[in-house]
Amino acid sequence: MMHIDVLPCICDNIHTGVPPLGLYRCFIGYVLTRLKPSVAVAKGFLGEYNQPVVRVEVGGVIVSVDPRSDKISYVVDDGTGCIPCIHWRQKNEKNEVVDTSDVSVQPLGTYVHMQGYLGLFRGNIQLTVKHVVAVADPNAECCHWLQTMELTDTVYRHQRPSHP
Repeated sequence: MMHIDVLPCICDNIHTGVPPLGLYRCFIGYVLTRLKPSVAVAKGFLGEYNQPVVRVEVGGVIVSVDPRSDKISYVVDDGTGCIPCIHWRQKNEKNEVVDTSDVSVQPLGTYVHMQGYLGLFRGNIQLTVKHVVAVADPNAECCHWLQTMELTDTVYRHQRPSHP
């Protein structure tokens, strides 16, 4: 029998392999089709099981990259959908970009895990990126899919919403 080690989320709980509370590892297609903007959740969305969803982790291939002086715009595709992702460069109190080396540009075709906050821009869902990790392991995509399906079946589906 073949054993495959499960790759941890970039900020998993070391002992359980479960992402921290409030972070949802999910498919992009789920984000685009099943999440509903909610005024009950500050800057957030309600998931399929009425849980508040604000922070997510998605994994996919970068199919578009547009580096600019103040941000890097990506489009990430995981096979279920494509989502625009914005990674803002660090700014000072005068709103000036202070260091362009704080955010490295990931090349086109790279498989990445991105974590960040969901939001609406011009009526479309986008991900404001806080962490991005390029993943070189060829098993990473399969592991991400398996972990996402397992979390949906065993954790997310059974969580109770904290508000009506």
